[in-house]
Amino acid sequence: MGALRLGFVGTATFQLMPNLLKRIKEQLPDVDVHVSGEKLTPQIERMLLNRDLDAAVLRPPVSSPEMELESFGEDDFTLAVGPDHPLLEHDEPIPFAALADYPVVTFQQGSAAEQVVATAAKEAGFKLHVAQHAPETSTVLALAAAGIGMALVPRGSIPHPMGKLRMLEISGGPTIGLAMAWVKGNQSPILHRIKPLLANVAEHSRGMKEQNAKTAASPEG
Repeated sequence: MGALRLGFVGTATFQLMPNLLKRIKEQLPDVDVHVSGEKLTPQIERMLLNRDLDAAVLRPPVSSPEMELESFGEDDFTLAVGPDHPLLEHDEPIPFAALADYPVVTFQQGSAAEQVVATAAKEAGFKLHVAQHAPETSTVLALAAAGIGMALVPRGSIPHPMGKLRMLEISGGPTIGLAMAWVKGNQSPILHRIKPLLANVAEHSRGMKEQNAKTAASPEG
């Protein structure tokens, strides 16, 4: 059918992207997909507007009125910490407000995930103690594993295997959307054939979240 240049926000790179590409290969073998992953939403938006990408999986919001989005629901956040973090002593989910007491590694300022978390903290009456900002999900997680600070990341953004990372559940935390975006007027038949595959992959990912959380929280996970 042709080619599609597809971008992925960093938090969708490790799990959602490979699962979606596998589905495309199985069900749409006549589509040639060129992938650009590990990007932030503002960067993806610029690439779409510059016609460097045909479509992208990102985390809203976007700023340009030229963007058209189709939502695939929302994901909650989970806490990634190093193997010696004091919060590992807790058996129950960590209250979101407890994050005020610890340094945090967060995404680059202006990214969708950073905005969502910062806004949620402000509404909860505290300000995050940011140890460091990082532009890629892989760097955020590497810094958390090294003990620089804990990382608050959308569920599904954690790679497998996780190495030194341990995952903790959060209570009362924010959520973040997941959407496919393209420039208005794009009538690509390939794009319309990929949308239902993304919807299916995103729903499957959410259905697996309890199982993944249990595995991630165990010392062997």
